[in-house]
Amino acid sequence: VSYLIVGCTGMAMFGTSVKPDIIQSFPANSIPMTIGRVAISMAVCMTYPIVTFIGRGALDGLVAEITRSTRFSTISETEPFRLIVTGLWFLVTVAVATFASGIKQVVGVVGSF
Repeated sequence: VSYLIVGCTGMAMFGTSVKPDIIQSFPANSIPMTIGRVAISMAVCMTYPIVTFIGRGALDGLVAEITRSTRFSTISETEPFRLIVTGLWFLVTVAVATFASGIKQVVGVVGSF
């Protein structure tokens, strides 16, 4: 529903000249848009730890299911293991953000799963 509202608002404000990223349609020096950009950045920064925690848990469950090992569940609960997995998760996401030329490639890969 929120995407529909944003899309309709963009069309109403800019017509057919609206850009795919509606934020780019607004002037860069606009105070309300600067506040909006900061708010979006803060939301992403606050969401990342939650997504990392959930992803690490899913990865732990996947490996435990594949190995069918009760020993793995004991290892995955240790702090060094959590630090290694979280560090690798961070490095992979930074690499994707660095080398992906656009969000379309990332969404294309994520959407294929």
